[in-house]
Amino acid sequence: MWCVLHLSLFAGADSGAVPRALSLAATFFWMLAYRLLMVWVYGHTQSVLLAILMHLPISVMGFVLASPAMMGVPDLLFSLAFGATLWVLVAAVAATDRKRLPLTDPIRPERP
Repeated sequence: MWCVLHLSLFAGADSGAVPRALSLAATFFWMLAYRLLMVWVYGHTQSVLLAILMHLPISVMGFVLASPAMMGVPDLLFSLAFGATLWVLVAAVAATDRKRLPLTDPIRPERP
């Protein structure tokens, strides 16, 4: 839901060189990974301030990189590379976090 609400911020940037659907899909690709990281940070710190501070660079990036030079193919390539990097980070966090997770759910005990 968070990604869908934020996609409207990127819907206006269209150079015609890249189909809008492809550009939005690439943006959704990195946004979803970033959101997972934000949720992980909040879940481990319970700090809304850290979540806000984590959102800040993405907001600044949206304004700084929103130039005519970054429209079209350069924006698509950046979104794909940034998304791939974030997904690698999500996988690394999930792999290291999995080692510390309990095997059973403490709320629902296992049935005999």
